Amino acid sequence: MADYRPISDFYDAEYNDLPMLRHDVGFLLAHLGEEPRDVVEIGCGTGRAALPLACEGHRVVGFDIDEGMLAIAEARRAGTNLDEGRLRFVHADATEEAWAARVGRRRFDVCCCLFNTFLSLHAPEAQEACLSGARAALRPGGRLWLDVFNPNLELIAGSIGGAGELDPALFALPDGRSVMRLTKLKASTARQITHVTFDYEWFERGRRKRRSRRFDMTWIMPREMERLLRLCGFEVEQVWGDYDGSPLTDRAPRQIISALRR
Repeated sequence: MADYRPISDFYDAEYNDLPMLRHDVGFLLAHLGEEPRDVVEIGCGTGRAALPLACEGHRVVGFDIDEGMLAIAEARRAGTNLDEGRLRFVHADATEEAWAARVGRRRFDVCCCLFNTFLSLHAPEAQEACLSGARAALRPGGRLWLDVFNPNLELIAGSIGGAGELDPALFALPDGRSVMRLTKLKASTARQITHVTFDYEWFERGRRKRRSRRFDMTWIMPREMERLLRLCGFEVEQVWGDYDGSPLTDRAPRQIISALRR
């Protein structure tokens, strides 16, 4: 099993133009309301969501397993007027149920996990540990906010045996280098996992450079998600299918879930 570990120096540029990332944080903020909340973010990465949440007045703790990503997040925080009482980053592993103790003693109003991050926890034991940690971190009646893709069965079926290959993606790094990413997919329906390969190519000082990342992602059907959340002590409150507030349907691109800690 391969865990998702991005190339931290590429990450922000790589996903900067992804349409969904222009909407997910705003959608969450609209549902948090104006009253300041204590928020913990699972898999905060470079602080893409944690920073605007804190800038809107919420008290945020973000944690991630990747220290390179956290270093970028901390550098971004240092460039603002946000102190550690408003925004703090912590090194912790979401697959360990004890992560709640690592992020602080206080109970949180909201726990969020955005941008398909939960799907990188492809083992059932890892999913349950993550959600049990979220339940421990939340106050009674607190909310869990999960945002994952709604499974595209045509794409999954097309990648059984390794046939799936997405269109190349091109992105520019801050230093001017252009990087091309090729994405290959290979689905295993028996294990409910897609094996993903990212192959990167770029030129540096006239020489071709290459790097690869291989990792596994799961997919979770809506009924499975509801049962998993119930198992881990949550009650699904509402599910949306996209950031326009539309309901979950067969063709909806997202499962955006608000669940109450029981």
